[in-house]
Amino acid sequence: MTDLTNMIAENLDTIHFTKKIILAISKNTDYKVEDLWKMICNKSEKEVRKVFKTKKVRSTNAYAFFVKDKETQEKINEELNESEMSHKEKFAQKASLISEMWKKTEDKSKWQNLAIESKKDADLQNGCKKKPKRKTAYQLFSDSIRLDVKKENPNIDFGETTKLISKKWSELKEKDKDKVNYWINESETYNEKEKEKHNELLVVKAIQDEEKLEEKEKEEDLELKQKSKKKKEVTPFDKFKKKERKNVMKNNPDIASDRDLISQKLNELWKSLSEDEKNNY
Repeated sequence: MTDLTNMIAENLDTIHFTKKIILAISKNTDYKVEDLWKMICNKSEKEVRKVFKTKKVRSTNAYAFFVKDKETQEKINEELNESEMSHKEKFAQKASLISEMWKKTEDKSKWQNLAIESKKDADLQNGCKKKPKRKTAYQLFSDSIRLDVKKENPNIDFGETTKLISKKWSELKEKDKDKVNYWINESETYNEKEKEKHNELLVVKAIQDEEKLEEKEKEEDLELKQKSKKKKEVTPFDKFKKKERKNVMKNNPDIASDRDLISQKLNELWKSLSEDEKNNY
């Protein structure tokens, strides 16, 4: 068992190849993919893949885009060009001037929009977070009054601010049930929107990956055809998978980025078809 596990975990190609074999066996038998995996490997698929986990891509925030902006750099360089100072002094002065410029800039939408796109891009490259962001009614209430609490009590620290907000929330629950229900509804609306955004990203990422893989498979088929001069046989099941894969991704956004689970869903759908339906492919 250990030797076989080591062979499977050797690289990503052997993991993918093993999973393909398991999926093929599952398609033609009553065995589940998870059970077949356990028969040949004493580590979960997640554990053997963990070794090959890629470094997380980080997004760029609005301020960083502002700093790198050509117009920002030109303005700063104009002010510093005539200054006689060391490189270290110039760097510190430059950072200070940019910070002041950022504070005085009223319309930050240009860089904020770039930051939003960067965040989407990073999520796509990272395969998206496993779960969408969630906020409770209390968290939204806290966000809405935190600045006012700080203005009213400028000398208190973060912990004391949180205690005051918590006290206000307790008073609200005792005296104003309607207001509490308002924040509960706001929380449900916020969480639903975040879930929708998360699912959209999952599907977009999964479809992008699928298209890349399809392109790679086309290149491999062409290479095989050139070598053997034989066209690869396309089975009805192959046609069914090609037609339905993206639909299955869209209908199952929570697993859209997991190609193996999508393949498992396709296997199950194929098994559920009648012989006449299969023959139509």
